[in-house]
Amino acid sequence: MRRTFVLWPPPWKLSSGWRRTVVLPWFVAMVPIFVVATSAAAAVALVSKVTGWGATVKRSREEVAGTIDDFVNGRAGQWDWDDFVSVPIADPYLESIRARCAHLDEEFPASAPGSYCGERGYQVLKRFVRELRESDG
Repeated sequence: MRRTFVLWPPPWKLSSGWRRTVVLPWFVAMVPIFVVATSAAAAVALVSKVTGWGATVKRSREEVAGTIDDFVNGRAGQWDWDDFVSVPIADPYLESIRARCAHLDEEFPASAPGSYCGERGYQVLKRFVRELRESDG
């Protein structure tokens, strides 16, 4: 009869004393690795938060105008508007438009169920599209 080599479960029973002897070196080796990995992740998160690095997206005026136009005319995908208002834009002018769009539902509450904002809010969105497409940016 041929025996095969099996890694798990081990072929012996670990007593509680033996378990502590085996686990202690592993634990001692893993603690510094955990500390270094956690410190590195915290440093990257802190630098990203303080500098804003990696937190913005580059969009052109036409992309912003197209996104708003698609939303106003009901051509946007299910999550397009949410993606647009949730992710800051690198260009300060376009970012100001994005930030205003994100709060139009509060500024002009919806008058009809299922609508994003009131009629005056949609007029603001249409004006943004017109301004963005007419400007030479």
